[in-house]
Amino acid sequence: MVRWFITGTMLTALSLAAVLVAVPARAQDETANTGRDDWQFDASAYLFASAITGDVGVGPVTTDVDVSFGDILENLEGGIMGYGQARRGPWSLILDAAYLRVTADNELASAGGPLSVNLDVDLKQTILAGYGGYRVYDRPWSANARDGIGVAVDLLGGARYNRVVTELDARAAILGLTTSAQRDRTVDWVDPVVGVRAVIVPARQWRVTLWGDYGGFDVGADSTWQLIGLVGYTFDNGVDLFGGYRAYAFDYSEGSGSSRLDLDLTYAGPLVGVGFRF
Repeated sequence: MVRWFITGTMLTALSLAAVLVAVPARAQDETANTGRDDWQFDASAYLFASAITGDVGVGPVTTDVDVSFGDILENLEGGIMGYGQARRGPWSLILDAAYLRVTADNELASAGGPLSVNLDVDLKQTILAGYGGYRVYDRPWSANARDGIGVAVDLLGGARYNRVVTELDARAAILGLTTSAQRDRTVDWVDPVVGVRAVIVPARQWRVTLWGDYGGFDVGADSTWQLIGLVGYTFDNGVDLFGGYRAYAFDYSEGSGSSRLDLDLTYAGPLVGVGFRF
């Protein structure tokens, strides 16, 4: 029950947050099976082609962020993600986990001038999310309910854990003199999350999924939200192809003065993937 994504390129410093989201991108399920007593499972692998916009503040400095997905792919060092769902009757259990590492080595130099600055960034991100779902509405459209044609709605509740480790190494040289500084920063937080998932099956093997959640509530982040819309097709052998669009945002802050950290970021873009149902 794992989705994975691994690549071997480098990441620019500003694109570090754009690939740090591991949330259930495939929240699909059959309708009209609330009464089933057997367990059902699914797993998926997908690519979230997100761009990132927002603001990042560290200490007294705040900067705008606007990074395209092309910049992210060009410089991403690596990552691994896993998502799975188990369902029995009206109950669903969803687990999503991700670990990503991004690095950057940026050099700034004045044209023909005496000053040069080199910044090395090494960032590690871990995200663990768990949800429980309960089906509150299940209406078949077909005379044969086993076809699964119809609409269903699940209420969701859970938590997302985030851990971010940054290692900064800055070196500056001017007129032959060199100075360097290192700074490490680790933050982690847990966001309670509530949401709703709607699954529409207009025809056998076709599926439309709508997912929305909201959380934070000043417990971890000040606020966080997510919207997902997907269209999927399941083959007779259980292989599932899907695509759609996802938007995810969070507003997290802690500290003050030189120790201030503010992250107010939105990730949005198309999503495509493949899964397996059993």
